[in-house]
Amino acid sequence: MTTLVGRTMTTPMAPATTSEPLTDVHLTFREAMSSLAGGVCVITTDDRGTPTGLTVTTGFSVSLDPPLFGICVDNASRTLPALLERGAFVANIMAGSAAHVASSFASKSEDKFSPTSGPITRGTTGDGLPWLPDDCLRAVECTISQVVAAGDHTIIIGAVHEVHVPDQDATHGLGYLERTFHTLPRATVR
Repeated sequence: MTTLVGRTMTTPMAPATTSEPLTDVHLTFREAMSSLAGGVCVITTDDRGTPTGLTVTTGFSVSLDPPLFGICVDNASRTLPALLERGAFVANIMAGSAAHVASSFASKSEDKFSPTSGPITRGTTGDGLPWLPDDCLRAVECTISQVVAAGDHTIIIGAVHEVHVPDQDATHGLGYLERTFHTLPRATVR
């Protein structure tokens, strides 16, 4: 049964199949998901004035009217409490040359803006949020409008109120497939 805006809608179930069950669906599901290519976003926010963030491959457009952007965050992430407390974030859609930045924000490092590979340029939005002007294609600034518990992750939906465009437009985006970063050529550079 599915609930849609206060209404209940019944959807027919597909007939059961008689295939052999997988021995450990967790492992096979994880492996299957590694073959699903994803765009790379570094999500930045501040933790009581200290810039912080994390890397996700689960950034997605939810709606154009109104503009909504979604992310999925592991419940064990140290950045999740800061995101929820601040109530706002910037989704930095990463440029192809920024794999080192995405790796830094995917790490357990305390200061993800100063990795061993060298400091990362940080800008600040009008609302005081950190963003990555030298390493992103675009930066989507959001205020959290909805939070949904989903297994071992939290789905966060943000109302988009500004899109930041870096001074230099990169020719490649950054993707993630089979646990490896890949540069992806853009069809056009605007």
